[in-house]
Amino acid sequence: ADLKQKPIYFLAALKGTTYTTKRANEVIKFQDVIVNEGGAYNPTNGHFVVPRTGPYLISFGFLSNHAKGIGFHLDINGNLAVKSWTAKDVPYNSAERCIPYLLKKGDVVRIRVSEAGASIYGNRYTTFSAMYMKG
Repeated sequence: ADLKQKPIYFLAALKGTTYTTKRANEVIKFQDVIVNEGGAYNPTNGHFVVPRTGPYLISFGFLSNHAKGIGFHLDINGNLAVKSWTAKDVPYNSAERCIPYLLKKGDVVRIRVSEAGASIYGNRYTTFSAMYMKG
């Protein structure tokens, strides 16, 4: 079958109950892969390597604890594309982004976290996904 006819989409979540970030700008590895149609998402390194040039709908959301403000950054080929932030001292902060983006084959898309030592909740509260949108 022709690759161009195959759908491309994935949804992955943070594995486990809670994850504490080790360093600023760390790439988050979403290892609970719920669906990975086309196989372009790699849970080992947290990279979505774009298999086909075109428009994609990218989304990410997270739930953090109240102790520390935390930002999630959408990173494309090492460049910041979009970011979100939750304030500190408010229990159970969440933030989500859903954006259309024109990507090229071979682009590397990943989520970075802004702060070291911040707790992010797993159990499918924190997710990363992308889907190719046919023109």
